[in-house]
Amino acid sequence: MVDYTKIFGLLLGSIASFFVFVFYLNRFFNREKIPSLLRSLSFFLFFLASSVGLLIGSSNTFSLPLATVGMVVLYSSLVLDEHSRLRYSLPIPFLALFFIDSHKLLLVESLLAGIALMELSYNNEHKRLIPFVVVLTLVVIAEYFTVYKDLLKVSEIGINFLYIIASLILLLWILFYLIRALVRLFRNQD
Repeated sequence: MVDYTKIFGLLLGSIASFFVFVFYLNRFFNREKIPSLLRSLSFFLFFLASSVGLLIGSSNTFSLPLATVGMVVLYSSLVLDEHSRLRYSLPIPFLALFFIDSHKLLLVESLLAGIALMELSYNNEHKRLIPFVVVLTLVVIAEYFTVYKDLLKVSEIGINFLYIIASLILLLWILFYLIRALVRLFRNQD
């Protein structure tokens, strides 16, 4: 039986990740800061993970490692930001790669990225990242349910629904910034 919620979640995740990839790549070329390049790379890896999941049928063999590496790169970009106070915690996700595997690793990596993002979003220059905190929180919850699905008796549809909501929030968040950039562009041409 075809799981349409999983397909829809992967499709939304792929689209949202692609737009965020383009957004941060543009920021890198405009400001030339390494954290923007790393965020762009992480969302490119999320885009690849979602696309591979769509094309192959959500195979964990390829999409799960891509998502995990993307989460490590995202964590690195958040910690290396000039406003972050967690720089000394940079080795933690790399150490976790050696001791944890599968969805548990993705759970730990997304939890670390969520903590780094929450710390960074309290800075006035990064208040715009607060919706992204919600997205990462939903990813952490979905991965928690994935890891303990048998113990908690959670259905796959419920987990997919969390990913769909996270992807929708991410897509609306990035579309807001893309539309705002287009409006500024048209105002500057007049």
